[in-house]
Amino acid sequence: MSFVFDKEYVELLKKSVLEIGYLQEVLVSSKTGKVLVGRHRKFADSNWPERTVDPLPLMETLATLFQPADDDLAEDLIMLHGDVKRTVSLEETKARLTRIAQKLVNRGVEKEKVCTEMCRLVPYFETYVRRLLPADYKMTAKARIQETATLVSQIPSNVDIGKVRTALEEIAHSGLNGGEPALPFPTCKCGDCANKSLCY
Repeated sequence: MSFVFDKEYVELLKKSVLEIGYLQEVLVSSKTGKVLVGRHRKFADSNWPERTVDPLPLMETLATLFQPADDDLAEDLIMLHGDVKRTVSLEETKARLTRIAQKLVNRGVEKEKVCTEMCRLVPYFETYVRRLLPADYKMTAKARIQETATLVSQIPSNVDIGKVRTALEEIAHSGLNGGEPALPFPTCKCGDCANKSLCY
């Protein structure tokens, strides 16, 4: 049976690991070394911590139903149970994000900057968070334009402004179309640049 790979889920896992580290181990069969639970986690990071599980207890249950009990069947059943996940409703996610937003305000984050700060902490992209948060936790369009203008004015003189403008237009376009913005700049190639996200 082929494994259905969810690229978006893998990207969210990568973001989550960068922000908070590994929360759940990948489960691997002690019999075959096969990943039973956490295949997407392994796609996100091949170094994701693992825990070996023995399918033998399930094998003993199967032995009462089938003779002989089948290793492969036990592993498939563990994989099936491992794929049972709770689907979180949009309302619950929105409520949780709003609670986090208020806690950030209580810790001194300016209300209109909460959305931007929150995106450094949660495993979601900014366009998704912005869509779910109440308006008073987000910068107005005018304030965002002013902040962008300030950031652009700080770009080093050796950076090709044309490339920056093109990248910003692509970000704006993807955001307007409901997609997630792509990364605006390539990885630094020079190796000694302080502004790694801006250097070509």
